[in-house]
Amino acid sequence: MPLLRLLLLQLCVWAPAEAIQGDGPPGTEDYYWPKRAGTYVGHGAVPFDVPTDLSRKPAWTWDNPYDELFRHGPVIDGKKNIYAVTSAGWIRKFSPDGVVKWTWRSASHEGKIVTSPFLYKGQLFLSSMGPGSMGLNILLHCFDMETGKHLWAKPGPKNGRMNHDSSTVHVAEGVVLGGLINNFRPAVVDGNNLIFAMNASSGDELWQVTLDEGSIWNFMPSTPGDGTFFFSTNCGGTERRHLSNGSLIWRGPVKEPGAWCSTGGGTLGPNGVYYAETNNFKVPRHGVTAEPVLNNLADCIPGYFCPQGMGLLVAYRAEDGEVLWKRRIHPDFGGWQYPTVGKIDGRLLVVAAIGTNPSLPEGFMGPRFLPQIVREYIARFQWRSAWLRWLLGVPKKRNAVAAYDADTGALVWLWEEPPWEYHAAAGDEELLHARFPRMLADPRNEVVCGPDNWGIPAITADGTVIVGSGSSGNLYAIRDRDGDGSISSSEVSTLETHQAFLNGPALAPGLMAVAPCWGKMYVFKSDSK
Repeated sequence: MPLLRLLLLQLCVWAPAEAIQGDGPPGTEDYYWPKRAGTYVGHGAVPFDVPTDLSRKPAWTWDNPYDELFRHGPVIDGKKNIYAVTSAGWIRKFSPDGVVKWTWRSASHEGKIVTSPFLYKGQLFLSSMGPGSMGLNILLHCFDMETGKHLWAKPGPKNGRMNHDSSTVHVAEGVVLGGLINNFRPAVVDGNNLIFAMNASSGDELWQVTLDEGSIWNFMPSTPGDGTFFFSTNCGGTERRHLSNGSLIWRGPVKEPGAWCSTGGGTLGPNGVYYAETNNFKVPRHGVTAEPVLNNLADCIPGYFCPQGMGLLVAYRAEDGEVLWKRRIHPDFGGWQYPTVGKIDGRLLVVAAIGTNPSLPEGFMGPRFLPQIVREYIARFQWRSAWLRWLLGVPKKRNAVAAYDADTGALVWLWEEPPWEYHAAAGDEELLHARFPRMLADPRNEVVCGPDNWGIPAITADGTVIVGSGSSGNLYAIRDRDGDGSISSSEVSTLETHQAFLNGPALAPGLMAVAPCWGKMYVFKSDSK
């Protein structure tokens, strides 16, 4: 196989394991939460404590008066200033006490923002995409963090278009990385398959690579600061590449089934191990039995035979891509999000937010023989009626948070939130029809969030897992205080926002900022009453 031969040829360039142990490149520890999932490497664990009693009143909120959509959570600099970005094109910088320090909005021709912001060496980076539904006319923007001055905007690759979900701009060692869909060679299944690199100083394009296998749903790489980066496809196929030119170092052995698997991805732990969370399964075609996803892994053919579920966790040795362990996540839950890796009570754990993604809102629901106006009425009001949802056969969705031993993959604990009995995520259906006129007036406004089952979890210094539900809109702080491997109700603190989360919290010492898809941004501080 060409990839295997290339893997063998790359033996000479593998970095020693100790080169990928830390929390990021030298000098990048200046910001508390500089990017999606926190640290520059991206494993989502922090060495400080934050407020975790969610029954206490927030220190302050930003009320989001124009119903803008948060595709990503905030980011936080070294002075605890908070930067919030909405898809409507707005960037707002808040002081730790909620004072707006500067704002900026994309011009109408620059379009909306669907990538996460990234703080790097005094600058904020993100991308916008031009108006319309094609995801074209990509612009990479660079701002002065202190003043909000728009330093430059440079066009992205002309042969790519942006995934509309919640992709990531990532900056490491002077290089900006991003993911797009190759217009001329799209992946077999939906998702990003073109990785591009641009110069962080000038915005000039450096290189681009189109994947030979698989696609990446929301591209969020891990960068250990040694001139390489890691990422996982939406089916768990993991690669390590050179940051200088995008060339392949290794690719893991997970088979791509030729079908869309998950909105999940992977992250590099502080132990030199890369963890991928996804779904993967066999897809028999024309009577031919598909290859196993991985050797010695329980088979799954959805709809026919899947006793241990289709969810998959894989631990790769970062040095050479060897699979250290793999496991099916759980018979009842799939893998739809990036995992988080951190120490909880002295033990390194992989925390995975698992379950089932909520459905997208429907414009019409009910039997097709009904008049269209009746089906529209049903879709509009079924979220108010449990009886109507039962009549439509809307399934209850189950979601959980689980912790696994980082060295062995053994399940340590699992906590399940109450089943979600609605069709779509909280906040997506209630104002759906009211949002359409605003989108027609200004395409930067959006009507649907369509989140994953959870936002990306975060782990604090005291071992608390903080995670927002992509179904109910509840924010949870979870801690197995007595270490018995079971999470009781007294070990979970809850904030009910009634708006689903697409991404996770932003953390700084004594401070936490969270922004669900719609509605308020909440900021908690340790000294607030």
